[in-house]
Amino acid sequence: MSGKSSKKGSGKTSGHAVSAVLPAYNEQEVLRQSTEELHAALAKACERFEIIIVDDGSTDDTPRVADALADEYDEVRVIHHRPNQGYGAALRSGFTSAKMPLVFYTDADSQFVPGEIGLLLERIGEADIVTGYRADRQDPWNRKVFSWGFKKFIGLVFGVRVRDCDCAFKLYRRKVFDEITIDSNMFFIDAEVLAKANVLGYRIDEVPVTHRPRAGGQSTVRLSHILSTLREAWHMLVAPNLPVRQP
Repeated sequence: MSGKSSKKGSGKTSGHAVSAVLPAYNEQEVLRQSTEELHAALAKACERFEIIIVDDGSTDDTPRVADALADEYDEVRVIHHRPNQGYGAALRSGFTSAKMPLVFYTDADSQFVPGEIGLLLERIGEADIVTGYRADRQDPWNRKVFSWGFKKFIGLVFGVRVRDCDCAFKLYRRKVFDEITIDSNMFFIDAEVLAKANVLGYRIDEVPVTHRPRAGGQSTVRLSHILSTLREAWHMLVAPNLPVRQP
């Protein structure tokens, strides 16, 4: 016995086994809340699960909080990036280290409701990827405008036609990451994965999810990140590195 606490209940009937990836950069104020909410939701919805916190070179107390959570919960483990490598790199580390057949991710800023993972699990039987879309997005107007423009852009250029491409509440079959090589290190990662999944003919479904105002911390999205996203999109356009399914 490790002596760590585990809140997993008994009598699960769903049979779901989920690796949940939680990227975190300077989220000391909300990381414990978001992790414990996610832990409780997975314990209710899944037969087996793990939570992978990816500390992406945080400069505040996030690394200590993450390690403390891993000490307290058997299902939590931590990946530390030193130095900061970017949002896409953090997700890639979590996705490629996932052990369960289903891979979920959400952000550590606690703007989503972890209990709504059940909405995604209900649809994964008929899909390979289930992506949430924010029914009432609680973000500043400038982020909403950029996301609207980005949605139109990736739909036209890459054929990704979903309501909310960069919604940080998605569920994948792990096989997606066995066939797709992720090149993005920044915020283009969602579009990249969906575009490459389209090439392989993966089924993508969508469900509305709740979006909450930030409980603490600050958004890491800056103008420089928007520019880097466009650079990564351009790179994929000229050097797509698209997957090829082996017979």
